[in-house]
Amino acid sequence: MRWVAIYYRQNKAIFASDPLKALKALLFCSIIVAMLVADARSSYLQSSRMLLRTLLAPLQQIANFPEYILDTAENYLQDRQELLQQLGKLEQETLLLQAKLQQFDSLAIENASLRQLLQSTPLQENLGIIARVINADLNPFDHKILLNKGLHDGIKLQQVAIDASGIVGVVVQVDHNSCVLRLLTDLSIAVPVVNSRTGVRSIANGTGVIDSLQLLYVSTTADVQRGDKLVTSGFGTQYPSGYPVGSVSNVDHVLGTVFSTVLLTPAAALQVSKYVLLLAAK
Repeated sequence: MRWVAIYYRQNKAIFASDPLKALKALLFCSIIVAMLVADARSSYLQSSRMLLRTLLAPLQQIANFPEYILDTAENYLQDRQELLQQLGKLEQETLLLQAKLQQFDSLAIENASLRQLLQSTPLQENLGIIARVINADLNPFDHKILLNKGLHDGIKLQQVAIDASGIVGVVVQVDHNSCVLRLLTDLSIAVPVVNSRTGVRSIANGTGVIDSLQLLYVSTTADVQRGDKLVTSGFGTQYPSGYPVGSVSNVDHVLGTVFSTVLLTPAAALQVSKYVLLLAAK
């Protein structure tokens, strides 16, 4: 009751001026003290307190709901940020793996090209030198490609190059570490050929079109058919015999003329090959 005495001394003036207020205050204090003592010494108020808590529980949940929402949103944003970071890392790793896979695919294709190139040449001790295509100039008036081999590697002018399918062209310029190869379809190129089916000899000339050659001096009575294979005849000193040059794609017999127009499709993959074999000199 000490705190009641202290409260009375602090508010003595009020109690003196209004005895009824003082009486009410003392009554309320007595009731509070009695309830505290009863609650401490017995379980009389426990059921009432539990009932009150049950009734107030929904209100407490409603009061706590905004805090729950904020905590949930914060956790969601944090988890989402972590997931986004992990996704970004996975995307970067996937990109690196895809880049490596592309390199592996490219190496596999290049190795297959090299195997085909080596398998396409006759068996002899010195086949020649393998070179890689590093640039191309395929305008209609000048069909040339640049190779990564030159004087340092023993490359010489007029050396013939092939790919896995046939004749590609001849070397027309040599530098220390590179050389220029003029393609078979260039207007200035002429190759002595022979028809594999009939044995008839002719000249295959470039047309300036990357996928076309023309067979020169074919009479209108000559036995030439679509699909005929033309290979190097070996005539002259430049092109070794037996290498594929092209196949007949079109035969046009024009009335009143001496010669037919015969077009060939080059055997070599002139626009695709990444490697060529520069044949050793005969």
